[in-house]
Amino acid sequence: MPEYGAYELNVAGRPILALKVAASVAGSYGAITSHITGTSVVTAGATFPLEHYAVQVTIVNAGTVGTAGITYTYSLDGGTTVSAVQALGTATTLAIPNSGVSFNLGAGTLLAGDNWSVFTERPLLNNADITSATTVLNNTRLPWEGVLFDSVYASGTVGLVDTWLAGREHNGQFNFALLNTRYLLEPTPTQETAATYAAAMISLTQNDSSERVCVGADGGHVASQITGLFVKRPTSLALAGQAMSLTPNIGIDPAYVGNGPVAGYQIDSGSSPNDWDEGVYQSLDAQRLVTLRSFAPGGPQGVYITNANVIIPNGSQILWLQLLRVVNKACTVAWQTLNTQLSKGVRTVLNQTMNTLNIDERDAQSIEGIVNPVLRKTLKGQVTGALFLLNRDDDLTVEGAPVNAQVQIQGLFYIKGFNVAVSLVKAISVPGGGI
Repeated sequence: MPEYGAYELNVAGRPILALKVAASVAGSYGAITSHITGTSVVTAGATFPLEHYAVQVTIVNAGTVGTAGITYTYSLDGGTTVSAVQALGTATTLAIPNSGVSFNLGAGTLLAGDNWSVFTERPLLNNADITSATTVLNNTRLPWEGVLFDSVYASGTVGLVDTWLAGREHNGQFNFALLNTRYLLEPTPTQETAATYAAAMISLTQNDSSERVCVGADGGHVASQITGLFVKRPTSLALAGQAMSLTPNIGIDPAYVGNGPVAGYQIDSGSSPNDWDEGVYQSLDAQRLVTLRSFAPGGPQGVYITNANVIIPNGSQILWLQLLRVVNKACTVAWQTLNTQLSKGVRTVLNQTMNTLNIDERDAQSIEGIVNPVLRKTLKGQVTGALFLLNRDDDLTVEGAPVNAQVQIQGLFYIKGFNVAVSLVKAISVPGGGI
């Protein structure tokens, strides 16, 4: 929580609401890769890792486990940051401070140069934990626009979050949520190829849909603002940082290349495994997942959001997070403004054709005249146009009957490609075409 919060505060420069929930899925160890010529056997310890670490341990001075003399160094970020030489003493467990990582050392010897490595996983929320978090978020009166759940992406997760967000809308709370799939298994490509990962993610997410949720795939490596370690962070965190740094310009695409790269993220470093790069693999963006990408040499440098995809159902027009944000803002404006008109008395006129009472045109225009200026002022520059319309044909014969209305949003057009024809000509007639 503090790691994600520190990143967001530095990147977006906006207040955050941090909520800690007990994670039911404990931190875990991957397979240990050992290069040991001594006789000791190294296994994962009984403690639970606190982070997604790339752990490396190297023996400096040889010795017998349980007898003083063995020294070692460790790294939690694949060798980018290496500790000072540590003394094991008489311990038979090697514990790395403040990490939750430990190793059991079997009886025998460890020789100078012996080493082992392992990738660990951070603790994660499951669906029940998410439910606990949503209960707290429903009760708080602190304002928030979007929420990132650092959770296991499982069957039903999107539906759970979507249903919760839909319920909040009945109370005038229009929000979005960010989730993330599991990481690409490391090291690549020997443990999991890009094709295998893509197939697994497509199978996992293909039946999920929501107009309120973005789902990131894999992630990238970032230097921790707290420890300085070069550790993996989810794509959803990168999207959150990019999106919130744009506020109040919510109509700007977080994938807009002109805004520059995602702050701090790397997806192809000599000291870390390759992370998913949509610019190379080109398969998960089409599955409505948010991915990170790089450009070929000569293109923009750094890591970028491919598209801020919402994991929409077929037929939805809320393709990207920026469109979701302007829709949510429009709904918020309409809800807040119309609340001031509750219990307002309006005149009615007889609809002789339908034998019903309809709102008088003068009062309908009056209410529209209250909502539309606020709507347009709030969304100015973030959309092409916005319009609030009150229905004229609602039957108001029964006192207290609801009056229907609609908000129409004409979003900006976002350029996602250029087709350029190149030709040699004898003369350029357009002014300014010369060099």
